[in-house]
Amino acid sequence: MDISRLDKIIYDFYLISGMEISVLDADFHSIAIRRCPGENFCSIFHRAQGALDICKASDIERLDAAKNSAEPILYTCPCGITEAIVPIIRGDSIVAYLISSMGVKCEDGADEKILKKTMALAPRLSDDLLGNAISELNHLDEDRILAYFEMLKMVAEHIGNDDMLTDGTESVGKLVKYYVKNNLSRKLTLSDIAWNLHCSTVTLTEHFKAEFGITIMEYVTAKRMSLSEKLLLSTDEPLREIAAHVGFSDVEYFSRTFKRYHGESPAAWRKKNK
Repeated sequence: MDISRLDKIIYDFYLISGMEISVLDADFHSIAIRRCPGENFCSIFHRAQGALDICKASDIERLDAAKNSAEPILYTCPCGITEAIVPIIRGDSIVAYLISSMGVKCEDGADEKILKKTMALAPRLSDDLLGNAISELNHLDEDRILAYFEMLKMVAEHIGNDDMLTDGTESVGKLVKYYVKNNLSRKLTLSDIAWNLHCSTVTLTEHFKAEFGITIMEYVTAKRMSLSEKLLLSTDEPLREIAAHVGFSDVEYFSRTFKRYHGESPAAWRKKNK
């Protein structure tokens, strides 16, 4: 499986469209993924109790439909966001799927309808915070949605025909590593990773520990510390910006973690090593 080529092609689509996009293998595990940086509508919604389960159930239902029909599907998620699933076919078999969160369909009162649906599912979330996140989603008329849907079909055909997925499915542990690598700047939790890989947290932790001998969160911390070292040495960015780059919203927590990992503060380590 050529992960680097998959990453490149979905990153290109993400740059052109601004849409989040994932490649899932035949077992619905995420192989490659591009998410919008920072907090967005989905990351806010997933804070609510049970929200991840709602999204996971919706994804599985639609993926099963795409699997049974072998046809692309354009639909709305439980919150009302337009999404697309396109099977990737090699020969006569489905080998993977493209799934993309496209955005809001432009129509009268669309944002208000999405906010109402989301608040019904997650009443404890801030309606102001959700409203702002909804306003930042892609807003597309029907013609543009259909145009991007056609582009997704072409991307899926290219992946299927270009030998990117002919070496079989990667292990769960390696899929976790791919996801972590592409999402270090985001808040990473076991629940979030499990949702994106369509696995239970128990399955993830057991497979990863058996394969690599450490826990997932130990691996996440190690990757964040490694990236922070590179940024401290190669840039003059302030600690707050470096902390954000490696997934820490609180610079003090980043500094404490770095000191626990290296035995000295980021500032002291930078001064000594740069």
